[in-house]
Amino acid sequence: MLLKSMKLKNFRQFKGEQIITFSTDPEKNVTIIMGENGSGKTSLAQAFTWCFYGSTDFNEKDVLNTLVAMNMTPNDKEKVFVEILLQHQGRDYTIKSEQNYSKKFNGDVSENGQRSFSIAYKAEDGTQKFIDGLKTNEKMKEIIPKELIKYFFFDGEHIEVMGKQLSRGKGTEFAEAVKSILGLKAFTSALKHLKTVKSSFNKQYDAKGNASLENYNTRIDTLINEIEKIEIRLSDIEREKEYLTQITENLNREILQNKSSEELAKRRQSLERQKNSLITIQKSRISDLLRLFNKNASSYFATKMMFDALTQIEEANITDKSVKNVNADTINQIIERGKCICGAEVCTGNEAYNTLNALRDFIPPKHIGSAINEFRKECNSKALSVVNVYDSFA
Repeated sequence: MLLKSMKLKNFRQFKGEQIITFSTDPEKNVTIIMGENGSGKTSLAQAFTWCFYGSTDFNEKDVLNTLVAMNMTPNDKEKVFVEILLQHQGRDYTIKSEQNYSKKFNGDVSENGQRSFSIAYKAEDGTQKFIDGLKTNEKMKEIIPKELIKYFFFDGEHIEVMGKQLSRGKGTEFAEAVKSILGLKAFTSALKHLKTVKSSFNKQYDAKGNASLENYNTRIDTLINEIEKIEIRLSDIEREKEYLTQITENLNREILQNKSSEELAKRRQSLERQKNSLITIQKSRISDLLRLFNKNASSYFATKMMFDALTQIEEANITDKSVKNVNADTINQIIERGKCICGAEVCTGNEAYNTLNALRDFIPPKHIGSAINEFRKECNSKALSVVNVYDSFA
């Protein structure tokens, strides 16, 4: 199997469509991918497993990119796919896995339908043909058995774990897959059978003739059992270590993702403080406006009516003929004295007498002109007092 390229879309950390081209040069045939923790090295390795067999070692089985899922709205649909171009036994194959996702109104994002899986190959005539859907799994096992995937596609952090397993002979899946490819299962079964027969013959010998040999055999059996228990325990410890390593990686990824959430939370707190400050200012200004309204609004709203009344008074052309600060008592006193303050003689029937009697009709409260003048003054005074009320409200 010779890898040529991989195309990913929205798979784990890889947002959008990404393409990786692997080296196929006979001399320079190594492709090295490096990155910080959480940058996607493990996801890249797991993309092979997901593409070939639809599974990963991640605790979270959904493979849709987190940011893409967050930006989806209800009824939105997004697609995740991994497409791998490889060469197997001299023929080019294109292997593709595709999974649709949709978002519900409650905010949950889930798989929409089953994963689609296809294997296409380039025929001798240059056309592309597809392997029948019922035979795709069989063909995939021929190219690379599932048991061997984790020994071919893995990140550097798991090399040490697999090395220890293989060095202690604990790579059972790896061994079984290799035996199956090479056709060695029959030989393995034969060797296992011979070992059982040999053990049976050893137990049938005359142990009574040699008490020391019997003790040695008993001791050997005890030690073998202890070794088997220790190996089982070591295997359990390695599995636990690998599981904890995966959890640590997931937690580190979550920490990196939550950094943006922490910044958003701080921004939200700042905006909340600004909002509360604006609410306080708003309440203060509303209080000022209400106070201004209670003091001047009645005069403000009456201004038009006052101006209309003054206009009608002007149009009526009512002239004020009254003498300021002169009332009926003043006129009576002058007539009684028989002499005006100007020195003119006042007696019944003369011009001065008639003029003073006529003046009685124009002094308050007989003549409306005086009242109109007072009304004008009051209207003008009130109009001036509310001239800035509108600006204050605006």
